[in-house]
Formats: sequence, C-alpha cells, structure tokens
Amino acid sequence: MINHACPQCQQTLQIGDEFAGQRSTCPKCGAVFTVPAPYSQEAPYDQEGSGQAIASLVLGILSFFCLSLLGAVPAIALGHSALRKIKYERMPAGAWGMAFTGLILGYLNVVVSIAAVSLLVLFVILRAGAGLAPNALNATTCQNNLKQMGIVFKMYAGENRGKFPTPSSVPGRLMVTQDQIYPEYLTDTNVLLCPNELQSATTGPAAIDDNSYFYLGYVVTNERDVATFCKVYKERMGQNLPMDQDLTVPMGEGLNGNDKMLPLKEGVERFLITDIGNPASANVAQATIPILIERPGNHPDRGGANVLYMDGHVEFIPYPGKWPMTAQTISALNELDAMGQ
Repeated sequence: MINHACPQCQQTLQIGDEFAGQRSTCPKCGAVFTVPAPYSQEAPYDQEGSGQAIASLVLGILSFFCLSLLGAVPAIALGHSALRKIKYERMPAGAWGMAFTGLILGYLNVVVSIAAVSLLVLFVILRAGAGLAPNALNATTCQNNLKQMGIVFKMYAGENRGKFPTPSSVPGRLMVTQDQIYPEYLTDTNVLLCPNELQSATTGPAAIDDNSYFYLGYVVTNERDVATFCKVYKERMGQNLPMDQDLTVPMGEGLNGNDKMLPLKEGVERFLITDIGNPASANVAQATIPILIERPGNHPDRGGANVLYMDGHVEFIPYPGKWPMTAQTISALNELDAMGQ
C-alpha cells in the first residue's frame, strides 16, 4: 500500500500500489492529486524538500555571472529533478517556482553560450575570408586569363599554318605584336593583365605589353635556352631586326643542342620527343614549353607566379622554384625588359 498525505488537508490516505501515477480524490476534502509511486520505487516525501529547487535556482543565477555552462548544466538537471518530485508530490509545491526559474535560467545560459560561440566562429571565418577572398579570387582570375590566352594562341595558330604570334619588334617589349591578335582574336586586353596589377597598369590596346606576363615566341625549355635567346634577342634588337624566323646560333646552343632556335609553332614539339613510339609524347612535350611566364610578385600572398604552357594548361609555380620560375631566368627576362626603358 501507498501511504500518502493529502496535499490540501494532510489527511493520511492508504492507496493501492496499482493506482501509482494516477489521479485520485481525497475522500475528506475532495482535493485532486496524483498518487505517488510506492516507497520502493520513489524516494519518500521530503517534508522540507526544497534543496534541489534551491540549488537549481542558485546555479542558474550564477551561470550568468561566473559559472556559465558549468552552472547551467547542473541547474537544468536539478530543476528537472525537482519538478519531477513536485509532480509526484515528493516535494512541496511551493518549491515549484524556484525549480522552474533555475531550469529556465540554465536553458537561457546554454542558448546564450551557444549563440556567442557561433557568432565568434562566424566572425573569425568572415574576418579570415575578407582578407583571403580577394587574393584567392585574383589568383583564380589570373589563371583563367592565361587559359583564355592559351585559346587565343591556338586560334591564331589554327588560321596561320600553325604559327604562333610573332614577338614584338619593340626592344624590351616581351609580348606579341599588337595587331596580330587585337582585335580579331583578343578583344578584351585586360586579359593580359594580372588582376592584382589591373588598377595600376595601362588598359586598352596599350595593355598588350609585358606588364604582367613575358612572351618570348620561341621554344625554350631550360636555363641554357633562355641564355641563348637573350643573347640573340639583344643582337637583333640592336640591329633593328624582327624576331620572326628561325634564329641561327652557335652549334650546341640551339634546340636540343643544334644550331637553331625555333619560333613557337604547332608541331615544333616533335624536336623534343625522345620516345617516338609513344602517341602521348607530343602532348607531354607541349606541356614543357612555356608560352607566357608571369612576373613574380603579382601574388605576394602566395609567393610565386603562373605559367601558361603550349598545351594550354596553367601551372602555379613558387618563386624561386623550378624552371622557369628560377632567379636566373627571371633576372635574364627582366634584363631584356629593361631595354625598353
């Protein structure tokens, strides 16, 4: 049997265990109450029973001043426990306000803490994104510009018996001859400007210059080729001769150790193929011939520059790093560029 005191008149009632958890009516005063669980299933009625409710309230208040989640979580747990005891009349009903307040304060602290952490994380992400997004976007745009120039060169070659544009005859302008690609093949000359240089560089047809990228117009694949090209370039510019034909050089200094430097042209890669039985050798060879070499310094946040290769792919190379992003090659190209100043 369950011995239970009516919460209104305090009449001691004996109720069968099977009625535990059900609503019942006091035969003396008519008060309606919930029959508590038997003593073996639930703690006995705490006549003074407000300890958990008080603890929940205190911890809920302290959670906003010093304990934060260390106080909020216990406040929630004690609040639920106290309300459960009040429901089954194992704790005075007067403790309900304290238990409920402690419970709500605990939940509020959890919500506020989660919101604060979420806002902090969002702020850090946005702050980091604000600093990186423009540079990352410019780097991607730069690579896309070079890929677009790769298409321009392929279109030009397709309509000019495989030949690539002729290098400019203006000393120090390591770029294509303007009227060969503009405006028939290239209408937006800003493509020839790295986005990080766009604001300070000249736009329009005058942008077809080596402000951002170097164009040699000849097959070079290593430091030796660059050195030979630079020597011949200086000689021809000094004599006002165009760079529009095969260049005769001392034997051993030309392409593959012969006496010629060859202009860029579809099929020229066959002179670099060593495995003639491999059908993919031509593509592999084209992938080693640079067409446009970006000036290092356009992407200081990344510490390197982009290179467009003859097969159309673009690669970002740290500087100094592998060829052509070596100090020797970039220094040689800057020396040629200075001829125009």
